[in-house]
Amino acid sequence: TRQMDGAAMVRYFTPLMTYLSIVETLTSYQRQMGASTYAIKGRAVIKGRGDVGFDDLFTGDQAPMGAANAVMGPLNTLMRNVHEDVRFEGITLDVTASEEARTAVLERVTIGAATVKPGQTVPITLHARTYRGAPVTRSVSITIPPQARGSVSVMVSDALRLVQADPRDSSPAQMRSLPQILKILSDVRHNNRFYVRLVTPDAGAVVRGEALVSLPSSVISVMEGDRQGGSFRGLGSALTGDWEVPFDYVVSGTRTITIPIN
Repeated sequence: TRQMDGAAMVRYFTPLMTYLSIVETLTSYQRQMGASTYAIKGRAVIKGRGDVGFDDLFTGDQAPMGAANAVMGPLNTLMRNVHEDVRFEGITLDVTASEEARTAVLERVTIGAATVKPGQTVPITLHARTYRGAPVTRSVSITIPPQARGSVSVMVSDALRLVQADPRDSSPAQMRSLPQILKILSDVRHNNRFYVRLVTPDAGAVVRGEALVSLPSSVISVMEGDRQGGSFRGLGSALTGDWEVPFDYVVSGTRTITIPIN
C-alpha cells in the first residue's frame, strides 16, 4: 500500500472532514424536525490570500448534503489546485435552520415602462409564487446601453439553469493561477437568487475563460484562425448587464423577455 505524506493527508481530509461534520449535524436536526431549510453563512480564511465566503440557502430532503457540498467544494478546489500550496487559517460557518421547506417558482417578468430608449434606466419586476401559493415580487433597475438598437433581451434565471446555459469557460480546473480560481469561487451562483442578464445581439468570444464582447468581425476572424489549443469560443451575443435579485426562498425558473428599443 502507498502511504500519503502529511501535506497530501491535509489536502484530502480537510474538505472530507468538513463535509462529514456538516452532514452529520444537519441530518441529526432533520431527523428530529422533518423537512427543513438551512441558510449557511461563513468564510474560509486563506493565509496570505484573503478569504472565500459561503452564503446560500438549501431546502428539502437533500438539503444537508447540498449545504455540505457548498462548503466542501471550494475547499477541495483550493487544496487540490496545482498552482500554489494553500493553507487555511480558519473556517467559520453559521447555520440558521427553519422547520419548513422554503421554495418559490418564477411565474413571469414585467417591465415598468411603456417605451424604452437607449441609455434609459427601467425597472424590471420578477413575479414568483411560494410553495404555499403566496405571490412574492422583487424589482431591479436595469440600464439600457446607449448604443443599443433594435431590441435587447432580458434573461431571468435561477442558479442551476444559468450555470447550464452560461457560455463562459468558468471551470476552476481551466484557470491558470490561484487568483483566477479565487475569482471564480467568489462568483459562484446561489440558490436564493434570480440572476438578471441584459443581452444584446453583438458578436464576441470567450478566450481563456474571459468573455470579450462587441468585437469587430475582423478580430473574431483572426481569433478563429488561431484557436490557441481550444481556448477560443465564439459568441453570437454580448452580455451588457448582470444583476442579482435575492429572495428568502430557494428559487427556480427562467424567463426571457425581448424589449424593443425606440
